[in-house]
This record gives sequence, C-alpha cells and structure tokens, in this order.
Amino acid sequence: MIDFNKDKAEYKPQLKVDGETTTAITLDKGETASAELFLAGMPASTSSKVVVEFDSVDADVVTVDNNGTITANDKGSTTITATYKAGEGSTPKTVSVDVTVIDVFSVNAGPYGFKQGDLVIKDEKITGSNVVATYKGE
Repeated sequence: MIDFNKDKAEYKPQLKVDGETTTAITLDKGETASAELFLAGMPASTSSKVVVEFDSVDADVVTVDNNGTITANDKGSTTITATYKAGEGSTPKTVSVDVTVIDVFSVNAGPYGFKQGDLVIKDEKITGSNVVATYKGE
C-alpha cells in the first residue's frame, strides 16, 4: 500500500485541467473541461490504485463528476477539489483548483463589420453605429 502520510516530494499532487497543470482556470458559461489528478513521480502501476473523488464547493456555478468532467453552469467563482487516497486506512489528501465562470455573448457585425469605436459595452448595454442592444447575461 502507498503511504501518503509520509511527506514525499516525489508524490506531489497536482490537478491538470485539459492536460495543463494549474491552480486556477476561467471557463465560459456552458463550457466543459476535463480534470485529472496527477501524482508527480508515482509509477503508473501504483497510481492506478489511487481512489479519486471530485467535488465542487458551489454546484450552482460549476459541477464536476467523478470522471473529472467540469461543467460551467453559471457565472461566479468557486473551487473544485480532488480528494484521493490509496486503499483503506490511508489518510485522504486534497488538491484544488479555483474556477471562475464568465458569461459570454456574441455580436453579429453583419456584412460590413465593425471599426474601432463602433461598439460600446457599458452597464449591460451594447451601443454603437446603427446598433442598439441589451445584454441580459443569459
């Protein structure tokens, strides 16, 4: 059995999101990403015995299933955690990633496009030459 209670630098836990080691990510509302636990220095034959559970502090903002699929539900900030242990009796360890979800929108410029200064976004209103729209954040 692996002893995670020892402070072994070679088994340093990291969370990878879409293949990149990180401590913070930003997602667009509705976007998904893939998280996986990586234990640096641990042989693959040993890491396959590690039990990992993912969780989100605020599921209204982000959910994460036990396969590590992160889904951005609504704008805001939260933290996802991966809690892992190797076998019964071992002490669980946790590693986390801060997640910020932003709300995005798109504007169709039509056949003529926009020039710099044509479009202004302020206080959830989009204004410009021949354009008046309201962004409702949905």
